[in-house]
Amino acid sequence: ALLVAGVLAVPATAYAGSPPPHDAKRASAAPTYQNPLDLQLPSGEQAASCVDPDIIRGQAEGDTNWYLYCTTDALAEDERDEAGNLLFYNIPMFQSTGLIHWTYVRDA
Repeated sequence: ALLVAGVLAVPATAYAGSPPPHDAKRASAAPTYQNPLDLQLPSGEQAASCVDPDIIRGQAEGDTNWYLYCTTDALAEDERDEAGNLLFYNIPMFQSTGLIHWTYVRDA
């Protein structure tokens, strides 16, 4: 399964001296996640893949949701058509309120 993650590379030379102080209050209040992300399919199972992910914030007035788009792929390893081939989704779209739990909405 492809892991969905953002990576920020910071060179070791970016810190002159010691790293910035740790803010325990802020860290304890932040929601946590782990990879792979929680990508719920309509069947209730987890999506096994989300290739080439792209995330945007809702653009309509009042829409505070986040939207995750993946390129065409089979989302579950056991979803198959009548011929036994993997079922592919055309640009699947997931929705989230907090960037941690995602629900499949439809194909874009």
